[in-house]
Amino acid sequence: MDVNQLHYFRTIVEQGSLNKASEILYISRQGLSKIMKKMENELGAQLFDITGTGVVPTVFGQSLYQRSEDYIRFHQNFLTEVDKMKLNPAHELNIGLQSGFSEGFGKDFLANFIIQNPDLSIRVRSYTRERIIEAMDQKDIPIWIAAGHYNDAAFHPVYTRRNKLFLLAAQNHPLAQQEKVYLNDLAPYPLIGLTHDIGQKGRTEAEINRNKLKTPDFYLNASDRNLIMKLVQSGLAVSFNAGWQYTEYPGIVALPLADLEVEVEVHALIRKDVAANEPVKRFLDYLKAFNT
Repeated sequence: MDVNQLHYFRTIVEQGSLNKASEILYISRQGLSKIMKKMENELGAQLFDITGTGVVPTVFGQSLYQRSEDYIRFHQNFLTEVDKMKLNPAHELNIGLQSGFSEGFGKDFLANFIIQNPDLSIRVRSYTRERIIEAMDQKDIPIWIAAGHYNDAAFHPVYTRRNKLFLLAAQNHPLAQQEKVYLNDLAPYPLIGLTHDIGQKGRTEAEINRNKLKTPDFYLNASDRNLIMKLVQSGLAVSFNAGWQYTEYPGIVALPLADLEVEVEVHALIRKDVAANEPVKRFLDYLKAFNT
């Protein structure tokens, strides 16, 4: 029994008549009857009862009709996937990215890989944290750069960078003069809070609440980096951070927080069901060299 036979069978059920179905399918009534008889012989069950007005499916026919749509859809999807695989060049690489973490392993990390491999067809897709979990369930992207937790049943981490959260302040800010900074020390000063993009919003907020700090005056994410740094440079506010990008802004210092133990994890992940083809191997070699 093949997909074409199931298509003929479903048409007969929906039309309730061999004559009408044969006209729609551009096949003779006799030929359609032979196909249905062959299906019944394979199944060992009668699929239709003949009535005075046409045909109606038996209990076996009804059951087959209910299940056949899923089978046909699966078959069509599989053929589409095969066609895509045939069209994909051998030197194509899809990379998934959590928004704001393209430089999670260092300056120009992803940009340099793309520039250094002009013969590869590299496609990068960026997703916000709200959408990344759904996107990572799809199998068309073998490599991901993402922060925080991930599905370890589907992905293998090839590299993880852990950075302890610290405080950013202007060089002339009162906090910058202290040997140690505690969360309670932040209370008198405007604070920039982190949104979900940093990957540790929940744990950071739990520490803020535990220490009974005020609600942050600003809530910004990674895409607002320039605004964050300008506010810190001006001395107007202090901010949490776990990256290196602040070094590009003069007049800003990183201060360790004595009583905040929060690490931001950035992972390079590869799907466990993906073969290590040439583009994937190149990325892994680049990642290894980048971090040595």
